[in-house]
Amino acid sequence: MWQEKPRTGRALGDVKRDLARQLTAMAPARMVCRVLESAPSSYYYTSQPTDDLIVLGEIEQVQAAHPTYSYRRLTAKLPRRG
Repeated sequence: MWQEKPRTGRALGDVKRDLARQLTAMAPARMVCRVLESAPSSYYYTSQPTDDLIVLGEIEQVQAAHPTYSYRRLTAKLPRRG
């Protein structure tokens, strides 16, 4: 019968990435990734910060200036503002 694995709170990829960072002091990154059965691209991956608050502020400014605009007109207006 199928049993659910206990949740640890961290994704397996995160654990492998942290372990790979520790092991690369002793061996090349490609070899470590091969042993951990992880893609080298996941070892080198860094997340990019999002500018959601900046975009949200722009949306609110346009909406305040034009309260009757629909979401389509707001979307069209945003790229023009820069």
